[in-house]
Amino acid sequence: MPGIALVNASFRYGRQLILRDINLETSAGEFLGIIGPNGCGKSTLLKGMSGLLRPHRGYVTLNGVNIAENNHGYTARNIALVPQNVALPALFTVMDIVLMGRTPHLKLLQYEGKLDISIAIDAMEATRTVQLADKRIDELSGGEKQRVLIARALAQQAGILLLISPHNIATVSSCSKTGISGGRDIRGRYWTRQRLGKSMAWMSVYILTR
Repeated sequence: MPGIALVNASFRYGRQLILRDINLETSAGEFLGIIGPNGCGKSTLLKGMSGLLRPHRGYVTLNGVNIAENNHGYTARNIALVPQNVALPALFTVMDIVLMGRTPHLKLLQYEGKLDISIAIDAMEATRTVQLADKRIDELSGGEKQRVLIARALAQQAGILLLISPHNIATVSSCSKTGISGGRDIRGRYWTRQRLGKSMAWMSVYILTR
């Protein structure tokens, strides 16, 4: 079953220590929220959990194995990260972007097949972006782009979905169709908006079931 654990993990950028001695364990079926003031290290924590940022001390495990020992393909097949801000290639269509989520499942130089396209369409239907499939990314609004990023993450069919930004969480919970082919299911995991101070923010960790 999918799960991430942090054991005495510390993270830093250069010489600046951001998080120190973090211990956290997740398991299948959980929906976790991380709340804290801006700049306290929430995004850093999720980047560390996803393997994008290696710990300065301690370690992170994915399915019981040190994440540093996994290849990038294995990690990407198990963890999908929806970033807060990302530069997307302007001339790519929505379908192009969502199909990028299938890359961890393809061999080197392999093209997407009918199954990959079907999974991408399911992901777009789940995020209500299927009607945008042929539109270029630079033609979309900010909210539409966020839904496309979530669709790309769903297309990865990873067991763990990490979302940075309250907007992403609200977008996931507002999707009218959240079932997706391939066995993952996030139905019933809803985020109810609460009024938090302007200096507070939400991060979210979905541990999806197979």
